Amino acid sequence: MTTPRPRPELSRTDGITAARLTGTAQRHARAGRELTEDQIATAIAELLGIATEPYQPPRRGRPGRRRRLRLDPLEHAAGGLLGGWLHSDVSGWDGRAAAQLLIRAGADPKTVQAYAEDVCERRDREQGLSGIGNPQPPHR
Repeated sequence: MTTPRPRPELSRTDGITAARLTGTAQRHARAGRELTEDQIATAIAELLGIATEPYQPPRRGRPGRRRRLRLDPLEHAAGGLLGGWLHSDVSGWDGRAAAQLLIRAGADPKTVQAYAEDVCERRDREQGLSGIGNPQPPHR
């Protein structure tokens, strides 16, 4: 197991983008159905549309900005989904398939895996502090 690097904090805007990416990936990767190549292409195009900063024209002597793919929100969303899936005991939810869509859209698999491990560690710590005594869900 690699040592997970701590997930950097996202700005408010990037956090909203990561939440939108999470919901969109989950919607496209509903459990119990295989996606066709056309459906995968549609999902990736929608994810890229969300994760790409819009073009900003030049203003008052400042140069404009080109469209740019934002990887941090993609990786945060994919790591959260994968970590939740690894640590979940809910069989009908497939966060792995949603994370795979985000990886295919451009998230780095190594960074996603590190973030997923971080999510699992946090959930383990939180469950240990709860004092409820519920058994740990099985890790996959």
